Amino acid sequence: VYQNVAGHCWANSMKAYFEEKFNVEVVNNGVSGIGAGTMILHWNNLVEEDDDVVICMVGTNNRASSSSLSKFIEYLEGIVSLAKEGNYQFIMMANIPASVSNENDDRNFHMEDVEHAIRYITDKYNIPFVNVYSKFIEYCKYTGTTIDSLLGDGLHPNDDGYDVMFYLICNAFGIGTKRPGADW
Repeated sequence: VYQNVAGHCWANSMKAYFEEKFNVEVVNNGVSGIGAGTMILHWNNLVEEDDDVVICMVGTNNRASSSSLSKFIEYLEGIVSLAKEGNYQFIMMANIPASVSNENDDRNFHMEDVEHAIRYITDKYNIPFVNVYSKFIEYCKYTGTTIDSLLGDGLHPNDDGYDVMFYLICNAFGIGTKRPGADW
């Protein structure tokens, strides 16, 4: 697994911007390469007791042939249970689409299934939901940008893809960002 605490990604961009603009502390405990079951097992290492808001984006790594959609939904319910026990303000997000070749790479279900499962759980438990999956597709559609041009390896975003994610997520939260070219 890999935890990207200093590299270029949407979460680190959000951390830097929120800390600068709103005088808050943001911790990026996102870990690449883990699934929802691992998140449950390591919840206490990822989420602190005094955290106020927990944003959860999970599911991409649960699509492997050893997983099932029904098991993924069980894991989501476990994550929700842990968040409710901790009394956090909890937000779930559906991740961006993968390339067609990645989706055809020995998957039991696909990123749109992940999006549907997360939407199902957030509706069932009345949890705020940021549909980055759909917003990313819409962005690509309306700007004439191909999804694959924003992916570095067919799954993970490249720097431009992370920048798009950052702007889409801030927009979903109703938070304006600096305009391009701003040096203040």
